[in-house]
Amino acid sequence: MSLPTIALEDLPLLPYAQYISYLDVKSLIQLSRNQDSTKELIQLLGLESGGYHISIRQNLLELRIPSRNHYQWHNDSDKDGLICTMHDVLDELKSVLPGNLDHLKIDPDLSSHFSYFNHQCTVLSIGSNTYEYSPTKVESMGPLENLDELLNKVQFEKGLALNGPKELKTENPRIFRIDWLQIRNSSWITSEFLRKLQNKVIYLTDAWSLTDQDLNEFLRDLKDGKINNPNLQMIRFGRYGGWDKSAVLEGLEVTEQRDQIFKFPDFDKRVKTEKFLPREFTDDGVMKIEESCDFTRNDGIKCSIQFSWNSVRIFVWNPVQTQVEKKTKKKRAAKKRATKKRRNTDSVNGPTAKRSC
Repeated sequence: MSLPTIALEDLPLLPYAQYISYLDVKSLIQLSRNQDSTKELIQLLGLESGGYHISIRQNLLELRIPSRNHYQWHNDSDKDGLICTMHDVLDELKSVLPGNLDHLKIDPDLSSHFSYFNHQCTVLSIGSNTYEYSPTKVESMGPLENLDELLNKVQFEKGLALNGPKELKTENPRIFRIDWLQIRNSSWITSEFLRKLQNKVIYLTDAWSLTDQDLNEFLRDLKDGKINNPNLQMIRFGRYGGWDKSAVLEGLEVTEQRDQIFKFPDFDKRVKTEKFLPREFTDDGVMKIEESCDFTRNDGIKCSIQFSWNSVRIFVWNPVQTQVEKKTKKKRAAKKRATKKRRNTDSVNGPTAKRSC
């Protein structure tokens, strides 16, 4: 005798709600299309996406929901159709799984359609590394004349990555104050431009226009309080072949340090959607600086300089970390003095008598 079948919608409310909460994204969408009442129930459960990641280029749209291990893609040779698909898909997903657009990546191929993008996102990326494009593709790309149009329309809240594959040169006011800034193909950056930046985290790669002396002057000014960026927490300068350590450090009077633990205050893990930070940082915003050359700014804040084969990393310690470190050093020094004093007393009076059990 076969058991009677029961439609899902005929289940009691609690088991039905529990069943829905365990469904994957694709199943949730399919279920929400069946009836308005089912969609309303899904919305009442308060399920969340955990954040969306979108990448769109000439023929391909990719959408990810990392927290739910969801990925989908759409192919369309028509740019208008592909952008419309992006809007429709995102709207439908958000109606079931609300959440922020954490990362929006747009290819320069779509520059003639930048006016279609008016999203709000955490991080905006434009283009990719040069090696991700064919040489013919790179050569065929002209200057991105309407870059400012995109920067003005998309409301990126935390981070901006100007990746390439060619120089994405701009002095749009928004790039100077966004928290996280990444510029690849940054050979157009000058010392004057560098001093205008008010970002917390800065990554400049292919910085061929900057010399060892430019970095040295920047560090000297940072030490003397002439760099007017109270937000700075970390800045990286990268280029193939690296930098001359002695020239960069000339006249700075640094001290060598090892095995320090650097931690970002109020760390936001979405900073890791791009390469704003070195890969050594944990998901909690902590990194061990194995070797560094340190100095103290004129306001008492410590700065650490780390050299790798192709980059210079400058860490600006927050005041709390600096004070904790000072207290730790004082305790260690006091303990060392006390130990030395006991040893001196022992040498005159003999060792302290041991208590018997």
